[in-house]
Amino acid sequence: MQRSSILNGGDLHRLVVDNITELVALLDPDGVVLYASAAHEHKLGYAPEELIGGVLTTLIHPDDLGQVGDAFEVCATDGRAQLPEFRIRHRDGRWLVLDGGLTAIDAGGLELTLVTARDVTERARRDRAEREFVANDGGRIAAEALADHVVVTPSEHIPRIQEAQASAYHLLRELVG
Repeated sequence: MQRSSILNGGDLHRLVVDNITELVALLDPDGVVLYASAAHEHKLGYAPEELIGGVLTTLIHPDDLGQVGDAFEVCATDGRAQLPEFRIRHRDGRWLVLDGGLTAIDAGGLELTLVTARDVTERARRDRAEREFVANDGGRIAAEALADHVVVTPSEHIPRIQEAQASAYHLLRELVG
């Protein structure tokens, strides 16, 4: 396909929409999905066709519905709103953490909401692990400068680390005499 035909036709729009990695959805005033980007299938396990006609709030964690609802109210008043981090259920049952934004769109008298969201699950997991670490001894170690460096590692690796430390200790004892 030639560059000019891509730029002049609907192909450019389709290329962007089909390949964007963020989740994009268009909702009617009742929250019914009118459009869902192809990224929904990759990120959440649901084909766009499965979401269209449904309500996304059925996938949002019950504990997060209030703050998401508050963002929609701000959007209805101000035209835009930031979505706070919220959990959404993947098709396989696990919870992902998303954040994003809302934009009100006037479509000839019909108020629609454009939703954009990105997966921040790993960042949220790291932030939670850091908070837990600081809340426990890690905070004391760092605050009292008891160590130059602190290494956080999954607990399943600790036995191998202890074995390596023991081997290094015994090797040094042999060398030192």
